[in-house]
Amino acid sequence: MAQHRVLDLEIHWLSDRLAAMLAAIHRVDITALRAGAFGRPEGFLGRQLTRWRRQWEHSHTRELPDLDRLVARLEARRPDSHDAALVHGDFRLDNTLVHMGPPVGIAAVVDWEMSTLGHPLADLGMTLTYWADRDDELRRDMSTIPPVTTVDGFYTSAEFTAAYARHSGRDLTDLDFYVAFGCFKLAVILEGIHARHLSHNTVGEGFDDVGPAVPVLVERGLRLLAAS
Repeated sequence: MAQHRVLDLEIHWLSDRLAAMLAAIHRVDITALRAGAFGRPEGFLGRQLTRWRRQWEHSHTRELPDLDRLVARLEARRPDSHDAALVHGDFRLDNTLVHMGPPVGIAAVVDWEMSTLGHPLADLGMTLTYWADRDDELRRDMSTIPPVTTVDGFYTSAEFTAAYARHSGRDLTDLDFYVAFGCFKLAVILEGIHARHLSHNTVGEGFDDVGPAVPVLVERGLRLLAAS
């Protein structure tokens, strides 16, 4: 029993370290990065919406009118914010190397292929898109996303959000927009994987679950924007 309690505490602390690491990435001085390969932060959201909409057009396997509605609502709701930071682009637990301690910590963050300069809440929104809560009804239809964060000890998505706010000191106004944007982005990524699976260009098991997750993500994005 005591061992389970210790493990729960370690996982709880890991959740906090993950939030702290994301906040640390967003504190990186971007002055030296502006002239380099990371591009410029101005116009970030507009470019991202255009990029992922174009990616959908190139890889979609079916008509999905709700995705068009989601894009239109994201365009209409696009926040007017000039906050800029180094953005990982795909920040989640399985893109980190974890040191289980003691003490528990994040040894490294990997997979920087989508990194750029942009709005830091786009990173938080993407992380929350992956984050699974036990009582999230939509998650039950998304078996393609590993439910690791439903294990005892992990923060809920609300607790993780609060931890990020505490570590970063950032205003989380419009966070629902950025989570909805994360749903859109992940839906497009999964549709591309689904398209390759249908063309028999994937290797391994589990790809049958990818396609059904796409409309679930789109629905979640629409719900978030409607609720906010």
